[in-house]
Amino acid sequence: MAGFDDVHMHLLSGARQLDDIDLSAARNPREIAVAIRACAAARPDEGWVVGRGWLYAAFPDGLPTRSRLDPLVPDRPALITAYDGHSAWANSRALEAAGVRHDTPDPPNGTILRDPASGEPSGALLEEAVLLVENRLPLPSREQDLAALRRAIAAVQLTGITSVQEAWSSTEDVPVWRDLVGRGELILRARLALPMKPEVDLPTWREQLLAFTAEVSGLAAGRWLWGESSTGSPRQTRRPPGRTRSARNGRRWHGPPARSHGPVAGSPSARIGPLSRSIRSLACRWRSTARPPDRQPPGGWIPAEAVSLPWALAAYTLGSAYAARAERWRGTIRAGLQADLVILDRDLLAEGPSAIVGTGVLATVIGGRVVHRAQ
Repeated sequence: MAGFDDVHMHLLSGARQLDDIDLSAARNPREIAVAIRACAAARPDEGWVVGRGWLYAAFPDGLPTRSRLDPLVPDRPALITAYDGHSAWANSRALEAAGVRHDTPDPPNGTILRDPASGEPSGALLEEAVLLVENRLPLPSREQDLAALRRAIAAVQLTGITSVQEAWSSTEDVPVWRDLVGRGELILRARLALPMKPEVDLPTWREQLLAFTAEVSGLAAGRWLWGESSTGSPRQTRRPPGRTRSARNGRRWHGPPARSHGPVAGSPSARIGPLSRSIRSLACRWRSTARPPDRQPPGGWIPAEAVSLPWALAAYTLGSAYAARAERWRGTIRAGLQADLVILDRDLLAEGPSAIVGTGVLATVIGGRVVHRAQ
């Protein structure tokens, strides 16, 4: 079939995290503590202890605090991001390094959770407040970024993904991608989304748009890498005064990525009671509900919103290409289109949705080149 096209990915930031602590499999505070302590002990010379992936459900009493993290990493800063990237857990050393104190104001679109008795930061950070600490992390070198991207691209190719949209790119990231193209090592089609932040006036937007246009100029050559400015953010919803449009007219919207672990496993929105089902229904009116591999809950998360298998496969190929304005070049198997293909080990349309779990990728072909072949 046509290669899979993922329209919402954070490939570069994910690549940078490949060697960080992975807490995605940890289901309770004890398992999380074991993983963090082991990683910190194995890397005594690293200045920061960094990780990602903890689930909200692992802390049923509320978001984790620095009092829980300090004993695990007492001697240096530690920052552990939640699985969804919208919350983070910092120890006292990390808060000190970032200058986050009792009198530090909440940033726009973010919250520093505080101890109700003392008013001191608890160690839990929400949305834009995560950046207060995250921006203090040591920056990787260009060669480190390139090496990480190579690893991430190889991992993506194993899954049959042939094209991605980098959902949030900064102008500082673009040269890394350009360098990879220049070395002939970007065997993956990538579209960079450059964010146009709200809360500014139109002249400022115009200036930012011109800077972005200059940054991505010429990237469409060969259609391996290209860029586009877009508006909006999960963390920022206000628009500047006046009429605004994206860098390209006729913007094509697409829904949020479906989660593989059901009702946003234990996230704050899942804890608010009966209302949460209504909220999730509104958020998934495009019939986007996924049923997790463990088959729970029975019947699926929101059964009425479940999509058919042909619909899902079309959405992840031609639909994604359309969202990227690339349906003339890819998304289907047809003469004259880019030869981006995936070969699966079974016919999903013949076997049905139950066959999805356990399906293997026999080969991935990008631009006519076999980039992955199962052994």
